[in-house]
Amino acid sequence: MDRREVMSDEFYDMADRFLELADDVHQVLPRGQVTAVFLFAAARYAVDDWLVRTAGSKSDAECVEQVRIRMEQMLNENLADLRAYYDETGELDD
Repeated sequence: MDRREVMSDEFYDMADRFLELADDVHQVLPRGQVTAVFLFAAARYAVDDWLVRTAGSKSDAECVEQVRIRMEQMLNENLADLRAYYDETGELDD
């Protein structure tokens, strides 16, 4: 079973709220800058979460590896989803 199939509606509703904020911020900042801000915030929060959950007892390398694994999985899932969406809608065609 795909991990995404067991995610709650609440999870996706919260993610949608962040995406709506990104769209709002994109009204005043370039798309790349919005992406950089969200990536920085996600990294910052993930590191803080890791340090709090492990009481700082794990190595920095372990933190980076665990966050990288989770982020890579989410990136791959979103890339597949959005490629399928754009292929279906043709929105990226010239």
